[in-house]
Amino acid sequence: MVHPCDETPLRCGVLDSASAGIIRPILVGPEGKIRDTADTHGLDIARIEIVDAPHSEAAAAKAVELIHAAHGEMLMKGSLHTDELMCSITAKAGGLRMDRATTRHRHLIDHLVSAQ
Repeated sequence: MVHPCDETPLRCGVLDSASAGIIRPILVGPEGKIRDTADTHGLDIARIEIVDAPHSEAAAAKAVELIHAAHGEMLMKGSLHTDELMCSITAKAGGLRMDRATTRHRHLIDHLVSAQ
């Protein structure tokens, strides 16, 4: 998950999905802030890998790098703006661009984010 620095992404996006066996999460973002959020809300993230990135844009870029390196299979949006994540996904150099499928996925992401 990219930049999970609020309770909802950590609890619902990460821990609930992991405990249901849906995902094996990797958290990408400012490690101190992620750990502080987990501690504040009593969330156990001790066994979850964290890849430190100083801020949301860096977290998005690092998450895309992890996909390229086959260290992850999908991206989940945490508490960062959609445009920050999409900028890294759609970057011509190093992004995850593929024909027009990326555009369709962006509309799906926007729809899911709006539904929250």
